[in-house]
Amino acid sequence: MYSVAIPGDLESVGQCMDEYWVLKKTMAPGCEPEFVARLMTSMRPYALGMCMAGAGGGGFMYVLASDHEAQKNIKNMFNSAEVL
Repeated sequence: MYSVAIPGDLESVGQCMDEYWVLKKTMAPGCEPEFVARLMTSMRPYALGMCMAGAGGGGFMYVLASDHEAQKNIKNMFNSAEVL
């Protein structure tokens, strides 16, 4: 369950982000609105990890893109209405 990120090991950082998000959803049911779940699912092929932080409508999502091209794809997804 616990892991340590080695400097430069972005895959481990992404895995920690994902593990945190799973735990967060367990502790705070309802913290992932349906459209956020759809958005995260659609970004999954391009992300090493992702989660949300903040509370009460003032939160934000952060995503660790797998590479520069994936970053562009994620940005385009946010800018389009396809995933919402």
